[in-house]
Amino acid sequence: MSGTVVCPACKHSFPKPGIQPGAVIRCERCFQPFLPKSIQASTPTPEPQQSQLVLTPLAPLQPLQPLSPFAPAPTLLSQPGYREPPQPVVAKSSRAPIILGCLALSLVLLVFCGGTGVLAYRFAGNLIAKVEHESGPGRNIKVNTIPVPESEARKMAKERMNGTGARPADFIAPPKQKIPQPENVKPYEGVRPQLAPPPYPQVPEFGRPDLMPPSPVRPPFTRPNPAVRPVPRQPQTDSEKLDQILAQLNDPASGRPAWFSLTDLNRLPVMEERRAEVSAVLNQQLRSSDPSSQRAAAEAVRKWGTEDNIPVLLELLNSPGPTSNREVIQALVELSPTKETAAALIAKFDNFSNRSAIQSALVKLGPVAEEPVIARLENAKSIPERMSLIQLLGNIGEEASVELLERMANGNDFLMKSTAKNSLDRIKARMK
Repeated sequence: MSGTVVCPACKHSFPKPGIQPGAVIRCERCFQPFLPKSIQASTPTPEPQQSQLVLTPLAPLQPLQPLSPFAPAPTLLSQPGYREPPQPVVAKSSRAPIILGCLALSLVLLVFCGGTGVLAYRFAGNLIAKVEHESGPGRNIKVNTIPVPESEARKMAKERMNGTGARPADFIAPPKQKIPQPENVKPYEGVRPQLAPPPYPQVPEFGRPDLMPPSPVRPPFTRPNPAVRPVPRQPQTDSEKLDQILAQLNDPASGRPAWFSLTDLNRLPVMEERRAEVSAVLNQQLRSSDPSSQRAAAEAVRKWGTEDNIPVLLELLNSPGPTSNREVIQALVELSPTKETAAALIAKFDNFSNRSAIQSALVKLGPVAEEPVIARLENAKSIPERMSLIQLLGNIGEEASVELLERMANGNDFLMKSTAKNSLDRIKARMK
């Protein structure tokens, strides 16, 4: 049923299609619920004026309150006489059939397993009785040699278990094994066997006071005399410390690591009268197979070294094995700042792991290393190596490097061109 209804609270009329008798309607303007008493059906024919029904509210009208966007919307549960529709009753599922089915299946499996075990036990008993009857007890068992009825086999097996049955004619009893006995154990004489006393003294047993050696007599406890003061220990001199360190380095059985003694040696002040002696000991440690000892010896050479250490350092620098190259390079530069040292260092410039240490050493040598660096740059083919050498010339180069750098700055290679120009600017600024 469709028609037009009027709200009794705000007098607002609006069409409402599909109205059921006794239904509660909510106003579209004030949202107040009301129960219409009569509804005027709407006709499709237009009329100048449509009749409206004025319905009385169910409850006394309340004064209108200003609507707030935060106010809760009115509900039908707050209206008098409203009943909530009944909820459908849902039947609860029961798990009792599932539980009973699981119990029944478990019982069937238990009966099946028990019956299988009983049958296997019976079959094994019959088989054992038949085998013992045919072959007798022992390890060499012959199966199915003579057919014996099951009842007779069971009877003979029971007699054999009770010890009343006769053994077969071909049965041979196994010999009894003799249990080895210790030589110092007396035969059993009705008492517990005791160990005979050993013919020689042994280690005392724990818990045997009669075999324990007598404890030494301790001197009586005496308090120290406060009047007698102990003599203070005199500190070692530097010469005594050096003697002790050299003795430890020359004695491999001293038990002290060589690098530890070399670290102590590096802390002592230099004694010019004993520098040659220390240098000979450092040559032995530089040839050691321990990398830690080589590194510590190279550090000590920088302080105690002489010209006798230079050949050993060059040998270490040219060795193919893993050596402490950084310490060796620094020791070479401090002991021999010559052109030969620069040539030996620049020969190892292709080794990327030592390139940074060699660059620092050549910068420390200064213009002495300019000629070997120029010779290396003219023959270098690797781009990173050429750029490193150009930068190195910018730090140590002088007039001899200007012509080469100008030629490279005017070349076609952009990387070499910019690097050579920067190095050339540094050289010219240093020559002013």
